[in-house]
Amino acid sequence: MKHTVTATRTGAFLFLIVALAYGYHAYQIPLQPWSIDEPFTARTLPVFLSVAGSLVAFLMLVLPDPEAVSPTESLSGPGWKGTLILLALMSLFGLALSYAGFIISTTLFLIGGYLVLGERRIKVLLLASLPLALGLWLLLSKVLGIYLAPGSFFV
Repeated sequence: MKHTVTATRTGAFLFLIVALAYGYHAYQIPLQPWSIDEPFTARTLPVFLSVAGSLVAFLMLVLPDPEAVSPTESLSGPGWKGTLILLALMSLFGLALSYAGFIISTTLFLIGGYLVLGERRIKVLLLASLPLALGLWLLLSKVLGIYLAPGSFFV
């Protein structure tokens, strides 16, 4: 099995760089004086995600890729348009959070994402988006006690 530069390996290398940078910044998260000796702090999950992401990216780099195609073939596939649209949706989601609030922004983001991925049935779009957004809001605001601003549109 050859180790050639493919889109998978290029993506894994870029993901490794992002995961390592994320881990570096995770260690910069300030801790409250009383939480320094706690087993679970504000740094715990980001550091875990960084280590897990780095490990997966490293394994993708060093293990042989049995389905490797040339970089030109893999970069010219149909997935790039959807990927760019999803990136634009994520950016719009970040902008919409301050105006429309968490529930509406998350619901619209999920509906848009499902549309990009090919789902067209309105009932499925709503039943897959709204309960998830409400569940996340309930978990974050009521269970974990995280304040989620309602958005300037409603204030």
